[in-house]
Amino acid sequence: MALEAAGAEIFVGDVHDFGHLKAALTDVQRAFHCPPFSPNVLYDASLFAVAAEQTKLECVTLMGARNPHAVHPSIHRRGHWIAQHVYRLMPSVDVIHLTPSFFAFDYFLGLPAVVHFGQLMLPLGDGRNAPPSNEDIARVAAATLANPAPHIGKV
Repeated sequence: MALEAAGAEIFVGDVHDFGHLKAALTDVQRAFHCPPFSPNVLYDASLFAVAAEQTKLECVTLMGARNPHAVHPSIHRRGHWIAQHVYRLMPSVDVIHLTPSFFAFDYFLGLPAVVHFGQLMLPLGDGRNAPPSNEDIARVAAATLANPAPHIGKV
């Protein structure tokens, strides 16, 4: 595996099992958390926050959803908004919030509509979007963890 060859330690476990999560974070200084896209985003993020606090992580970069808000019509976006506040309440773990716009690959999900209707339909209204690639998002996340100080508490 490429990550192991690069020196990464691989831990196989269930992110919904607190024991596995805590074991995976033991002796770790900094972590990137990207909660799965699901109605359980608040549970996933909160469980990770508790494990991060108990294992005394120095810093967590939390991947959040675009436009999280308390009254957003999407339960997923509301969950991310609450999760951001849960993370800010951790007494000893610094937090960086990474909330990219639509991912570049999201545009491929609209290809069937392009084929059938000749239009790329997106929920942007008259707005514009410069979609970041997965690789660009990964570089930003890695940079925030390599040098977290200038990014602590920022979105």
